[in-house]
Amino acid sequence: MPAAASYLRRDGDSIFRAFKLDVLRIADGKIAEITTFGVSTFPPLNLPASLGS
Repeated sequence: MPAAASYLRRDGDSIFRAFKLDVLRIADGKIAEITTFGVSTFPPLNLPASLGS
């Protein structure tokens, strides 16, 4: 299933920090369901905890 990792940059910060992971279930070519997971899923998927410097 396709998934998208989201990162959030707060005002005044230069770093984007892990926010959530959305997994999409596709049916008949359309998004049928979105399941959201917290940042605890990032390390097992080898996703960085932050982006930028």
